[in-house]
Amino acid sequence: MNTVVFQLYLLLHILGDFYLQSEKMAGSKKTKHRAVLLHGFVYALPFLVSLVFIQPSMALINSLIFLIILHICIDTIKFLFYNHGKYKESTLYLVDQGVHLISLAAVAIFIKPVPLQPASWITKSLGPSTFPYATLLVWTLCILILAKPSNITIRHIISRLGSKEETPRNNAGAMIGTIERYIMIILLSLGQFGALALVMAAKSISRYEMLKDKDFAEYYLLGTLLSILIVLIVWLLLFL
Repeated sequence: MNTVVFQLYLLLHILGDFYLQSEKMAGSKKTKHRAVLLHGFVYALPFLVSLVFIQPSMALINSLIFLIILHICIDTIKFLFYNHGKYKESTLYLVDQGVHLISLAAVAIFIKPVPLQPASWITKSLGPSTFPYATLLVWTLCILILAKPSNITIRHIISRLGSKEETPRNNAGAMIGTIERYIMIILLSLGQFGALALVMAAKSISRYEMLKDKDFAEYYLLGTLLSILIVLIVWLLLFL
């Protein structure tokens, strides 16, 4: 598999499926297939815009079009399960994202190799070899994954496991979790593994009184461990 190609596909997927999809649109997709099609149009935008920054080729264009169509098909199947099945929203979310990731990897593996080169206007401005394009792609992907997608995924996993604190939509808590993950990934990239314990200790001290509540303590521990797990997975996949 061409790792850089997969990273590009994943970056575009995250932009289209998370950052360009509001909660209102996500809710509408459960009951209106028209909303699924509208989301498909919005999802396609970063794929189309990427052609401004990448030297276009037929292999790249065909793979992007295929991924857009495949995404709409997967979301249509998810829509049918929402309306004709008795599945938890969290289950459908996790399966849906799992299928999307598998489809991205499959296209990166089996589709004709896609040559990725910066657009000519970029190479003229920054140079063809001096600018670390691959590093920029990896860090952009890392920053995006550790924010909104991680927060939503943690919320759904906690809900799936039946926590009494099922879906806390606390913006401050989500922001704290995002910053925590950013600090951890920076420390890991610098090789400062021991400093991770200080981050966890500081977070626990700030919630000391609340941790006396057994239900909150369980939710807090689960959320923290999931957050650490996501950071470790991202670090292993993107930086090793």
